[in-house]
Amino acid sequence: MRKFRVRRSVNVPYNRQGAIWFAMKRYHSMPEQKKKKVNELLRAAAGENWEALRDYLTSDEENKDVLKKHHIASSTTIYRAMKKFMEAFPDDLL
Repeated sequence: MRKFRVRRSVNVPYNRQGAIWFAMKRYHSMPEQKKKKVNELLRAAAGENWEALRDYLTSDEENKDVLKKHHIASSTTIYRAMKKFMEAFPDDLL
């Protein structure tokens, strides 16, 4: 099981990163309207790799397992997308 870790390269304060992290852990129980908004943000941040980013943020799978499952060669791809996602995450989804 992965634990929340602050990402220093993300220009979002520690508490907000935690709030986003735990909001994404509740993704599967969100109402459909919120899921749609989250999916739009994921697409904007990760492009064609949005499903990989969603799996990384919503599951307890290790990074390497998500990358392998979605055929992504570099972990940097997910980290860059996660940075964009967290920096764009709106308050109304928390």
